[in-house]
Amino acid sequence: MSLDVCLRDKEGRTLYEDNITHNLVRMAKAAGCYESLWDPLDSPANFTLPEKIPQLADRPCGANWIQPMGSPIFAARLIPQLEVSLEILERHPDHFSVFNARNGWGNYDNLVSFVRDYLGACKEFPDAEVSSHS
Repeated sequence: MSLDVCLRDKEGRTLYEDNITHNLVRMAKAAGCYESLWDPLDSPANFTLPEKIPQLADRPCGANWIQPMGSPIFAARLIPQLEVSLEILERHPDHFSVFNARNGWGNYDNLVSFVRDYLGACKEFPDAEVSSHS
């Protein structure tokens, strides 16, 4: 199984799409980017960094606001969390490599590459509507 993410413009045209294995859920949770990837509607504006990696605790992580139910999520909303999570991942490869899938389907490099590419797309298309599904 995999997670499919997509960014679309207001006319519904696909601007970016990618997918990643569900085997990386634990790693994404540990890096603080699970919500932005698997459940963007619940992606917090101000999120808590993983306790085991406090070096970035002072970094701002977005503005406070509440997403009304049924409202679209736009790519700009995910940028702060993805930026911090990518920085955490890149600074601590040994910490996150322990979450590599035992079956070989999903590893640290896969998640870093996915987050980096998705973040780049969010920055390129900040007004795009986000969708994700399994």
